[in-house]
This record gives sequence, structure tokens and C-alpha cells, in this order.
Amino acid sequence: MKKLLFITIAVMVSIAAMADVWISPGQGRTYTLLQLSQIAASGVKRPLPKLAPQAFTLNDTIVISVNDTLEIENKDNFQLKDVSGSIFVDGAVKMSPKDSATIRCITTFSGESSKPGQMVFRKGASNAIIRNMRFERISVRWDSDSSLDIRNTVFTKIWNRNALQFVSRPPAQHIVYNNTFIDCHKVAISVNSTLTKKTECGIDVQGNTVLNCGDSVSNTMPVIDLMVGGALPVSVENNTVIGNKFDAGGIRVYNGLNTKGENNVLIKGNTVKGMAFGINVTGGQAARIIDNVCEDNHYARNTFLGYAIGIMNTISANGIGKTTWVEGNTMKGSQIGLYVSGKNTKANVGNVELSGSSSYNPGNNKLDQNGFEQVDGGYIYSLNSPCDLYNNTPNDMYAEGNTWGANATTDEEIRARIRDFYFKDMLGKVWFRIGQDGVESTEADVMIIAIYDLQGNRHKTVTSGINIVRYSDGSIRKIMVR
Repeated sequence: MKKLLFITIAVMVSIAAMADVWISPGQGRTYTLLQLSQIAASGVKRPLPKLAPQAFTLNDTIVISVNDTLEIENKDNFQLKDVSGSIFVDGAVKMSPKDSATIRCITTFSGESSKPGQMVFRKGASNAIIRNMRFERISVRWDSDSSLDIRNTVFTKIWNRNALQFVSRPPAQHIVYNNTFIDCHKVAISVNSTLTKKTECGIDVQGNTVLNCGDSVSNTMPVIDLMVGGALPVSVENNTVIGNKFDAGGIRVYNGLNTKGENNVLIKGNTVKGMAFGINVTGGQAARIIDNVCEDNHYARNTFLGYAIGIMNTISANGIGKTTWVEGNTMKGSQIGLYVSGKNTKANVGNVELSGSSSYNPGNNKLDQNGFEQVDGGYIYSLNSPCDLYNNTPNDMYAEGNTWGANATTDEEIRARIRDFYFKDMLGKVWFRIGQDGVESTEADVMIIAIYDLQGNRHKTVTSGINIVRYSDGSIRKIMVR
């Protein structure tokens, strides 16, 4: 009897919860907003058919079933009320108006208490193309096995939810081109996964503009935050991120679960300014960071987040990932220009001597006006203690062919702007001078204490090729064995 009563109550609660939800029949029909407004049960209304014939409202929730399609027509203006007005898509959409169309949430709250509406594409949703839309106070969540191609769309005034969020499911490859994100106070573009389902999706993020997004509540969460993993590539190119000088970061690509695969990442031609940090790559991946401009990114509470570019644990303990390639970037006005950390992490920041080799990198990075100092138990941006490059790894690093801050040209001037072996002897050395052989000692009792190859692997004796030899007096030389 108790079990029957419990089931009856559960059914009643379920019916009550679904009372304001309209579900399309799933009979292969395409529904425009005008057609939905003619179905009383849908909850879609056209309050001013003569004065505003393409203005529609929804106070409840609609579900577009598998086999059915929701079509947004040119100049449509669709208004949802708070979180009670939501759109769930299990089928398909036609959302490419010739000029523009708007879906907005009319909220009774403001600021951090506001409750944005949502448009959710669920697991069964078909491949979708979205063009020329405007989402105001309404987020878009892609939770489908299929792919999304979204371009020339505006997201604005979205609080308490990520503006455009992909919950990755294999083997989708998404395209996010030429969109604009303004005043979105969490992440603008995100790809993530759950602990039970590792990331296996690729994404191409190009030509987007992110303005005044993120805030202090986000705790340095980046406004473009992409989880990488598997065979499909991740590309972040030619985007502009201009911050509001709060704690939010710029661009991050991370393999948080160290998913196996090629994990190829290209971050190229982006501009990031006014953020807590500029660009970050974390976790096992093969990342190339090329021709980016990162300026005035130091608005972070932790020194090691206040960098222009940060490279962290990009080779995992079980060997996932490769040496990170850094070329042609401008790193200016941060607490740290380039920050590299992790026991196994390796970076090629310029290796000019190996012309014709796959390791040849002309460098061409420009580092300037970077530094920090400790004040009252915290860290602030300061040029009194310059730091263009911090090699917080045990591995030696090549950083040849670059331009250093304060017009530094001599070894002593450049060395003063680098934190490496000479800062703490547990750290790897930075080779910044082309043809650099270190300082040769004339003392008779100087002994060899360590021998490395170019990849940072330690050897008992010198091997064929170029050897990095560290001596007991602190000097380091480069020795060629043929």
C-alpha cells in the first residue's frame, strides 16, 4: 500500500512538473513561431499581431521532439520569461535568418541574481547551423552527439550560465566563427566533459570577439575555456578578447583528464588584453602557440596566474603530450611574460641553431614590461623585479632569437629578466643566446656534474649530437659530438 501511494505521489509530482511544458508530437513537422502561436497549448503567444507581427512571447517551456524542426524566421523577436521560459531541442532547427532574429529572456532580476533563459540541444538533436542570431540573457547549451556550426551571432548580458557551452560527446567537430560576446559574466565559449565521459570532441574557434566578459565571481575562469582530448583537433585563431580588468582569464585549452590521443592544439593570431592572464595550456597535449598578442594581462590574485602565456604539465606522467611550441608572440605588461611549469613540461621558445631540423624555431617572441614583487603578503604587477620568462621546471629550455624587455642585449641584462637555474638550482637552464656556450672555467678541479641532450634527457656520458654539460662551478657548455 505504501509503495502504491509513493508511486501515485511521484506520478502526480511529475505531471505537475510537466504542466507548463509543451512537447511537439514528433511527426516530422516544421514549426515557425507564428505556427506555434496558433497552438494554444504551446504557450507561444503573439500579443500585438498588428503592431508587432513578429513579436512572440513564451512564459513556459517547449520541447521540439525528434523528427520535428523549430524554424526562426527573419526579423523574429522571441521573448522568454526568466528560467520558466526555456527551449529544449531533441530534433532540428532552422536558425539562419537572412538579416537577423532575436531570442531574449525578460528577467525580473538584475545583475548576479538574474536568471537567464536557456536553449538546450539535447542528445538526439541533429547537426545544426546557426547564423545571424542574437541571444540576450539566454544561454545556448549543446549536449548533442551531432555537430554545431554557429557564425555571426551575438550573445549578450548572460549571467550565471556560460553563454555558449558544449558538453562534449564523440566524435563531434564544432565550428564557432565570427561571433560576438558582450557583457557575459561567466565563460563566453566553453567545452567540457564529465568525469564519467572523457572529452573526445574537436572545435574550431575563429574570428570571435569577446568584450567585457567574466568577473571577479568567476575566480580567474577564462572566457574561452576549451577541454581537449582525443583525435580531433582544437584550433583557436584570430579571436579578440578584451577584458574588464577583473579576475577572469583569457584563453585556456586543457586536457584535465589527460585523455589519450593526438591532442593537437593550435592557438594562433589571437589578441588578449586586460585579463587576469592571457593564454594558458594545461594537461597532456601537442600545443603550438604562434603570433598571439598578449598585453596588460596581470589582474590576478596569484602571481603565477598573472602571466601573458602559461604552459603547465603539458606532458603528463604517463607520456601524453609533446613539447609546446612558442613562436612570434608578443608578451607584454604581465607579472610574468612566459610561465612554464611541471616536472615533465618542455617548451621550445626558439631554437635557431638547428636549421632544417623539426626542432628549428626562429623564436621571434617579444617580451617586455613584465614583472612582479611581493607587497603585504601578496603579489603585484611591478617593473622593479622584471620577469620575462619563468622556467619553473627541471628541464633546460631553448629561448633563442627573441627580443627581451628594457632593450636588454647583454647576457647580464637578459639573465636578470629570467628565472631559471641561476634563480634556483633545482630549475632547468634557459638557453637564450644563439651559439651560447656558457662560461668556461679555468679551474683545474672543475668536474662535470650533469649531461643532457637537447630534449632535456640526462645521460651518463656525452652522446652523438649536441650535449648540454653542467660543471661543478655552475658553468654550462654546449658540446657537439660527431
